[in-house]
Parts: sequence; structure tokens; C-alpha cells
Amino acid sequence: MAEEMTPRKPNDEVYIKSLKLYGRVLRVGPADESVGERPYKVQITTYCRRAEVELYDPKATQEQRRASLQDKTERLEILQKGVEAVIATGGNVEPETVREYLVALEEHQKELSRYAAL
Repeated sequence: MAEEMTPRKPNDEVYIKSLKLYGRVLRVGPADESVGERPYKVQITTYCRRAEVELYDPKATQEQRRASLQDKTERLEILQKGVEAVIATGGNVEPETVREYLVALEEHQKELSRYAAL
């Protein structure tokens, strides 16, 4: 038998099926949506061993991402200049060089999206 979709209230203990975790409702979303679609802000408590956790330093993380983005940008620029030089002289770009350039471009795009998320 399906569970009736009754609205949850703040401080209700809930089981989050998709995460397979228990939590507590902190806030309920707008009432203009159906009960099944209403968003809830839920606090999750989980227990970890000391080896599984580390202090989060946002400034250090930002600096690491900035340095990584700079490295990937420099690598991409070097490869791009090499490809442009070969094309400018009318030569053929080696498939390995193209592959390396495309890999560098993909890594740069990933790092750029990670950096933009800060």
C-alpha cells in the first residue's frame, strides 16, 4: 500500500530514500506546489572516522584551484601556439599533437568550470 503524501513539518525525522540516510526537516518549501513536489531543506547527520575527515579551508581550496587553472591554461596555450605554428608554415599537424591538444582543452574546460563554481 502506498504511503499517503502528507506534508512534512520542521523537526520531522525523515528517511531520504535516494541517499539511504536519515535526517531532520529544517524548512519546508513554498505551499503553492503539490505535496509530492514541495522541496524540503533537510539536515543530515552522518558519522565518520577521523581518517575520513579533514578541515575545510576555503581560501586554500581556492588558491589550489587557481594554481591548477593557471597550470592548465599555460599548458593549453603552449600546445595551441605549437599547433598554430605548424599550420602557419603549411605543415601537417600530427594526430598525437591534436590528441594532446584536445585532452589539454578538455582538462582546461573542466578546471574552468570547477573554478567558476567557487
